[in-house]
Amino acid sequence: MTTRLYPPSISPLTQTSNKACDVRDHDYALSGNLEIHVHRLPQPITPHASAETVDLGPAHPPREESLKVFNEIESELKKTLLHMKHTYLKHEPEYFAPVQALSDTDLTAFSSSDLEQVRVGISPYGLHLFGKQRLPAMPDSGPAYIHFRAFVGGDGHNEAGVATLHSIHTEDVEEPDGGHRYRAIFTKEDPLEWFDT
Repeated sequence: MTTRLYPPSISPLTQTSNKACDVRDHDYALSGNLEIHVHRLPQPITPHASAETVDLGPAHPPREESLKVFNEIESELKKTLLHMKHTYLKHEPEYFAPVQALSDTDLTAFSSSDLEQVRVGISPYGLHLFGKQRLPAMPDSGPAYIHFRAFVGGDGHNEAGVATLHSIHTEDVEEPDGGHRYRAIFTKEDPLEWFDT
C-alpha cells in the first residue's frame, strides 16, 4: 500500500476508484490496486512565537537546564557578539559604545558563571530562553550586560533538544525629541523582556 499527497489543484479521485469518502479535511479514494490517495486542504498558518503568543516565565537565576543551553550556544554567542560589535562600529557605533575600548578577548571573557538571570517560555515550536549575561570586564556601575535569546526545538523546526542562538538584543528607542538611542549593552537594572532582535 502506498500513500500519495496531491496538491490542492489535483483531484484525488480517480476513474479506477471503487469507494470514496470524505473525512474532515481529507478526501480518501480506495482504488483497485489498494493505493490510498490523500488530498489535504490548506491548513491555517500558525503564528510565530511572540510576546503575545508565549507566556514568558518570571526572571530567576539559571538552573541546570538553562546552564546546559548556555553551554551549547556559548561559542556561537561569542562569535556573534564580536561580529555585531565590528559591524555596528561601521554604521551605528552607539550600540556598542560602552565596550568599544575592550579587546575582543576581554569582551568575550565570560562563561556560564556570568549568566545572572534567565526567563523561559514554551511554545508549540519549543523552548525559548532569554538570558542576562554579565560582561566581567565591565564595571558594575554602568552598562555591563548583554541580553540574548536561545531556542531549543521540540517539533521538527530545529533538531529536537539542541539549543541554537536566536539573537542578541539590540535596542533602538525613539526619543521624545525625535532622536534615537541605540544600545546593545544593558545595565543590571534593565529588565530582561521578550525581544525579537
